[in-house]
Order: sequence, then C-alpha cells, then structure tokens
Amino acid sequence: MNTLHTFGCSYTEDFENVFSDGPQRKYVNDYLDGVMPPTWSKVLANLLGYKIVNTAKGGTGNETIFENVCKLSPNFKKGDMVIIQWTENHRFRWPNHEGYWVNQLPNWGIDIPTLSEMTRDEIFFIRDHPLYRKQLYNYHILLEQFALSRGFDIYFWSMGENIVTELPRDKKYLLSDKLDSNYPKYFAKMNARTITQETNGVIFDGHYGKIGHEVIGNLFYEHIITPRPII
Repeated sequence: MNTLHTFGCSYTEDFENVFSDGPQRKYVNDYLDGVMPPTWSKVLANLLGYKIVNTAKGGTGNETIFENVCKLSPNFKKGDMVIIQWTENHRFRWPNHEGYWVNQLPNWGIDIPTLSEMTRDEIFFIRDHPLYRKQLYNYHILLEQFALSRGFDIYFWSMGENIVTELPRDKKYLLSDKLDSNYPKYFAKMNARTITQETNGVIFDGHYGKIGHEVIGNLFYEHIITPRPII
C-alpha cells in the first residue's frame, strides 16, 4: 500500500498530538464526546486508499518543516505522496543551552538567555521580507526533482497569506487554480468551519474542527484526482 506523508504546523497536526489543556482538546471533549476526529490528512489518505504518516507539529517554523522532510525522505517510495504545508515565514527557531531548537512565534516568544527581546522582534520583522518566500520556492526545485527521481507525487500549500501570493497556477500547488487570495478565505467559502464557528463562539480557536477538516480533505482529493493540467 502507498503512503501519504504530510508535513506542516498546527493546521495539519493530528488532534491526538495537541495540548491536553488547550482549546482543541476541549473541543474534542465537549463537542465530540472525546472522540478524536480525523484531520484532513487522514480524510485524504482514506479517500486515496493510502496509509498515512503525519509528522506535522503545532508551533513549528518552515526550517523545521523542511528539516523533517529531509529526515524522513529515505522513507518516500515510488507511488507515495508527499504534501508539505508551509507556515508563516516570521516563525523561526533558536538553539538553547541544552542543545535543542526552541520555536519562536510572534504571539508565543519563549525567553532564551542568548536571544534578546529586541533581536527577537527584529527577526520577526525581517522574516516577512520577500527573500524568505523565494527561499521556500527554491526548496521546491530540489523537492520536485527528488520526487521525480524517486517516483512519488509532491504537493504544496500554506495557511500563510504571504506564502501563497506568488504561487503559480500549477497542479502541484493544491487548489491554486481556485484561490482568489488565500486558503483561509477559500476554505471559508467552501464551508470549512473553524472550531470557533462549529461551537458558535463558545470555544475560541481558529483551527479547523471536524467539519473543516472533512471539507479540506475532500477539496484536496478532488484537486489531486483531476486529470487535467492546471493552466
């Protein structure tokens, strides 16, 4: 059986891996009777008849996502599929004294002795520069060539608005022929509901709930199985 390998941040992460005291777990406990719903990757894998290996983790930046693709690349086989969801470019990581990376997000900066608050803010600001988007697109060149040599399919998408603004209308960029601006707006148009929407504002969380992931998984499936090239 072929395998679907998915990478990304919290918009791809399985519900089983989210914080036990966070809003997503509260949503599962209070609205789904504690039953973990399938995220879009599981929905898609089921539709394709593939196994699923999802290594997405909330709070990670694009360097970590790319590194995870590199580390797991020996497992990509002919006939498999790889889908990479890039996150916002302003996220970055910084080594701490214990020898591991610490993710830094604008709304969740973790104090590290070797990283001043001023430096952290300057990095957040500069990483919105177009060169960081170009860096991601250059990653695609290598990844696409690797996919061709190994014989697996590869696709990209991103919840980050600044990431998708320059994407060509190419089939390897999921739904790029449908987007008029970004993925969140298109998902909303197609009735992919967030946790906030599914709970009528009782739980405030912009991540997608059960219905949202079902919609996204089906949208990606329709894109992938469409035989015609996207112009």
